[in-house]
Amino acid sequence: MSPSDDLGRTDTRQFPTKHFPTEHKEEHFPTDHKEDVRPHDHAIDPGSAMCRTTGRLIALNAVIGIGGFILNFDIGYTGAVLVMEPFNQAFGQRTIAPGETTPTYALSATQQSLGSSIYLIFLAIGAGASGLSSHYFGPRGALQVGCVFVAIGAAGMVGSAGNFVGYMASKCIGAFGLGHVQNMGVIYGVECSPPGKRGLLVCLFTVGATIGNLVATAVCAGSQLIPNDWSWRTPIILQIPTAAAFGFSLLAFPQSPRWLLTKGKTEQAQRSFGYLFSSDPLGEDVRRQVLDTQAAIDEEKELSSSTNWTEIFHRNFVRRTMIALAINCCAALSGSFFIFSYAALFLHSVGVGSPINISVIINSCVVAGGLTGPFWVEYLGRRRSIITGYLGMMTCMLVFAATSTGLGGANNVNAASRDVLIAFLCLWAFTFGGFISSTQFMASSEMHAVRHRSYGQAFASLVANLVAFGSSFWGPYMLNPDYGNMGTNVGYFYFGLESISLVILFLIVPENARLTLEEIDEYFISGRKAWRTSLARNKRIARGEADVKEN
Repeated sequence: MSPSDDLGRTDTRQFPTKHFPTEHKEEHFPTDHKEDVRPHDHAIDPGSAMCRTTGRLIALNAVIGIGGFILNFDIGYTGAVLVMEPFNQAFGQRTIAPGETTPTYALSATQQSLGSSIYLIFLAIGAGASGLSSHYFGPRGALQVGCVFVAIGAAGMVGSAGNFVGYMASKCIGAFGLGHVQNMGVIYGVECSPPGKRGLLVCLFTVGATIGNLVATAVCAGSQLIPNDWSWRTPIILQIPTAAAFGFSLLAFPQSPRWLLTKGKTEQAQRSFGYLFSSDPLGEDVRRQVLDTQAAIDEEKELSSSTNWTEIFHRNFVRRTMIALAINCCAALSGSFFIFSYAALFLHSVGVGSPINISVIINSCVVAGGLTGPFWVEYLGRRRSIITGYLGMMTCMLVFAATSTGLGGANNVNAASRDVLIAFLCLWAFTFGGFISSTQFMASSEMHAVRHRSYGQAFASLVANLVAFGSSFWGPYMLNPDYGNMGTNVGYFYFGLESISLVILFLIVPENARLTLEEIDEYFISGRKAWRTSLARNKRIARGEADVKEN
């Protein structure tokens, strides 16, 4: 019997009502529980079972990482297929040049933009809808809903040769599912992981995402040699078994215990905490965690003026919503969608040979950076990782743009500027993978209150994906000779965007590493400025040497 099956039953012999009532009663879960915790309300004893990292937690977050793989695998192949000849023959415009007898096939700039960006609107819609799915089915169930749509969309794309509208419609269906995966994957991990190693564990989602991007470009590098439609169909059809495997593997794990508590399912939350942390569900450690989480939920209710999703805009919570939104939107505008969707197209447009193969190298650098990401997020902290990442990416964009301007020109790089361009694109990719990709989803998910996390992150992801659509849509127009014809000057453009992002995030993003989700709630109540938070202070809070409420 799987853990998920066991969690759905009520065994009154093992969980007597007098100790763990299904409905919350004040005499069992008092809001004022000072005798149950240490001096500051939401501290957990570092020696508690709820602070240890178990094999089950590692396995859960590794499985969630498959969701990240699926997400970025889709993004990775989307741009690569645009330069494949069979794809252009299947969907492009047929032309015969004067004096020639052999026709050529090419996608228009509009088709290139739509083919690699319009789906982001439906990814945004899917991310927004995931909040509703999670409300009824929990984070785990919302992920499984996403898997169904991903598989349906992939099947439709495989059978759409010659019908660009059909291809795009199917891709949008899959993107709706990817929105669920993008939003709920990290939320599920954040709500289940211990504070001391939450960064290391949840970063497995972004490690999976970076690997997905690399595998997609590697698959495309091999499949481009196939002289028929299977060159572009191959990476698409691989999504079907991957989505199925991900959806079924989630059944091996319980629902988020914090989501269960928001639904009043105390006994099931008790079992979920006990299973994930390999602890006695009836033990003192689990009991204290349930009391602590329930108290945080009660405090949120006292601060709220309504009981629906609009609470995320209440004056007591809107700051948290806007911080999460800024983290995601800045990442979307950092150049990531340009580099990962149009690297092959960009390199080809400025005269660099073997663009798909070089794209594989660039994505390998993202993976290399992503593998270091968990270390930076946990031991450098969320805030400093974000600041370091944007400083590094700004430098890379400025250097390759300025070098190309000085040595050869923006649209026809010579050997020297080509090497600099490739080197700094690789360094940019390493920096993004290590510091931004590893931090973005986790840091934004941590910002929300327990009851608002699904809806708040759904809203942040929805808006950020709409911004990503714009960022992706303008890519081909920036490069096309008939429109922007910017070439390597795009580096100056993204340098400016990254500079603005750095200033904004420096001012608003607090350090959350080592804090429990309930302690993060207390931080926002305290009113402390973001630049006055630090990893060192959070470590003192975790040891009980400082109070998170102190401003």
